[in-house]
Amino acid sequence: GIVSPKKKKKIRAHRYRKRMDCPGMMVQLDASPYCWLGGYDLSLHGAIDDASSNILGLYLCKEETLEGYFEVARQMIKGPGIPISTYSDKHTIFFSPKDKLTVDDQLEGKLEPYTQFSAAMSELGVTMIPAGSAQAKGRIERLWGTLQDRLVQEFILNGIKDIESANKFMKKYIKKFNRRFSVVPKGEPVFRKLGKSINLDYILCSKISRKLDGGSAFSYMRKYFQLVSGGKPAATIPRSKISVLTSSRIGIKASYSGKVYSVARLEARPRVAKDIFKEKVRRRKLPKKPAASHPWRSGYPGGFAYDRSDPDIAKGLFDSTLAWNPEKVNHPVLKMEPMM
Repeated sequence: GIVSPKKKKKIRAHRYRKRMDCPGMMVQLDASPYCWLGGYDLSLHGAIDDASSNILGLYLCKEETLEGYFEVARQMIKGPGIPISTYSDKHTIFFSPKDKLTVDDQLEGKLEPYTQFSAAMSELGVTMIPAGSAQAKGRIERLWGTLQDRLVQEFILNGIKDIESANKFMKKYIKKFNRRFSVVPKGEPVFRKLGKSINLDYILCSKISRKLDGGSAFSYMRKYFQLVSGGKPAATIPRSKISVLTSSRIGIKASYSGKVYSVARLEARPRVAKDIFKEKVRRRKLPKKPAASHPWRSGYPGGFAYDRSDPDIAKGLFDSTLAWNPEKVNHPVLKMEPMM
């Protein structure tokens, strides 16, 4: 027969994994690049409950980003609550490619290198589990196939053509989808509610370590900022470590000693005592006059006094019978007399 020019891949067998018994035990996370609004590809970030197949959050971005997953996590936490674990691929948003902890991480008691997302999940008490293959997280992979058919048609029917409108529409569409496609779980939900005193904006954000100078200021992205409290510079200890919090929701803030501060932009690096000292005009140092006991002044005792002309002195110095012979003090060329 005719041999196909295309190489045929051998189908790999994958073991079937049962659903979790209770909603909230495991949430699958992923993003799907597709022409959701027509034209070029956009990335739809999503979260689906493993036990019930309920969509817990959807967010559309230009590409797969940390912010997209933070927004999906926000929808999930403000909805059913905080899950016990997440299941995702090994994207660097979820898992750090670094094998070893830094010295600072070890001093802080970290057990593994964190990414911005995994650090936020750790703060919320969520365990992150990596999937070994796309088939392992098959529930969310099948979700993308369903949404690429149904959601795209919903966008067209509702005249949605931009990302902002799509994200607003999907909040209502999730409820409609879950009524149609969710399954009845075996057990009761185990989602945890977020404490009322906890500000989720300060958890779902990027955090970068910095050190303060003597004026409660720090540098970030080649710009200088100062911690502010009550409209005045905050009282801080110089060289203290802070965490700079950034996101599209909170802008730039700083966490110091368990409290979150607003920051003010500085036009230039603030002057501190060390800088002022460097700018002082230094006095010109005069040459130091050697003391009488200095080796430079301790030549032959009594010193030398010359009463001959330069040629006579040179002749006396280069004459091997006279050079460096202090006993010939009465030589007519080189005469040694005590200096007064």
